[in-house]
Amino acid sequence: ESARPSAANPVTGKPGELITLSGTGRQGKVRFSLQFRVPRVGELFAVDVRVTDARTGAALPAGKVAVDATMPEHGHGMMTAPEHRQTAPGQWRTDGMKLHMHGNWLLAASATVGGVPEVLELPFVQPPEAAPGP
Repeated sequence: ESARPSAANPVTGKPGELITLSGTGRQGKVRFSLQFRVPRVGELFAVDVRVTDARTGAALPAGKVAVDATMPEHGHGMMTAPEHRQTAPGQWRTDGMKLHMHGNWLLAASATVGGVPEVLELPFVQPPEAAPGP
């Protein structure tokens, strides 16, 4: 499923479900597509990122691509430091993501393309039923 979430309509899913979040960055020139399996609370997971031209869909050479997550309502981010690596032209992988609480998270994808920074923020709800059992 591909979705462009908003603050009023954040995306959520069941643990293990493969989801894709996508949208155009603030400058309107770069399209981000983030794909990952919904983790359980506290489970490490990876995010695959595609960075393309918003108009043509062509892969873009990006100097740096990163994904981060914060909980704006709580004023904190993740307790891990994800690592980012390019896997193919226009494709990146972020390893070491960890949503340590259930609730409203804001995933932020960023890229530097042609020396210009671009950011896309995507709301995601980590469901409480994804919490590990006793």
